[in-house]
Amino acid sequence: MVKYLSMSFSNLQLEIKDLPQWEAVQFQPISKRYLTVIIINYVIVWFFILLAAGIVIFNTEDISKTNGLIFGVSVTALFLFFIVMSVLAFKKRGYAIREKDVLYKAGLLGFHTVIIPYKHIQHVKVKESFISRMFKLVTLEMYTAGAGRNMLIQGLERDEAERLQQFIVSKITDESEAN
Repeated sequence: MVKYLSMSFSNLQLEIKDLPQWEAVQFQPISKRYLTVIIINYVIVWFFILLAAGIVIFNTEDISKTNGLIFGVSVTALFLFFIVMSVLAFKKRGYAIREKDVLYKAGLLGFHTVIIPYKHIQHVKVKESFISRMFKLVTLEMYTAGAGRNMLIQGLERDEAERLQQFIVSKITDESEAN
């Protein structure tokens, strides 16, 4: 004879209007100096594309100098388009730290917001690139469990990123000890 334990099961429907509104969160902007880092990165890429194209164009008899000039102007116009889009998108970047999760928003045409609960974060790292280091900026990287989405918050002041790292690690530790 099998005995069944009496269980109290609850799965109440929630009203959409009663759900927390993440859109109401006050996002913190990243450092304005990071826009300079973005532009420098584009300039470096643009320079090497033009340099490589110039070498090919001036060392190939089949390509006219006019076509090379048209290519250079086109690449420069595309470069300027990316700079303008980067400046506009930069204004949309931000992050927020809440009691149970971290939020990051970015984008212009393809806008996205990532929300990661602390209990899903496994590792937090502060990283800096060569150019970012010149501007005393770092990236805070959060790695999630499994096939979840990792989060990068670029353009933070080093002391701010280290405080965030310590806070998130303490939240991760609290979550793991609670389980």
